[in-house]
Amino acid sequence: MRYKDNPSSIARVFEVFEWLVREKYTAPVQRAFRFEPLSEEQFAAALSFHYNTGAIERATWVKSWLKGDRKAARAEILNWARPVSILGRRRKEQALFFDGKWSSDGTALEYSVAKPSYTPVKPKRIEVMSHIEVALG
Repeated sequence: MRYKDNPSSIARVFEVFEWLVREKYTAPVQRAFRFEPLSEEQFAAALSFHYNTGAIERATWVKSWLKGDRKAARAEILNWARPVSILGRRRKEQALFFDGKWSSDGTALEYSVAKPSYTPVKPKRIEVMSHIEVALG
């Protein structure tokens, strides 16, 4: 209810998101991979996975990766696709982690709301990369 009639700017949303990822999600990902260096793409995919599942430290795909079994790890990341509607996200994380392939085009959908129900309506695609760059400093 805090933002019901006082929405934050997209820049503020990214500032808060960056803080949350840094404070809550970064350390468990680093621990799960035993502080071994990951590429930017691998780290981003692992963060996305952990942000969505909270399970990076118990995920079998990470254990397989650490053992050097890349083929098993690639397949096992898709075991975390329940409900089935999350499969697209998991495939994007898989492509990012194992192939270095980013799926973003630098835009996001921004939704207006219909009052009094505050139901999301009329999404429009907006550019967000400049806001992300500002949030990351």
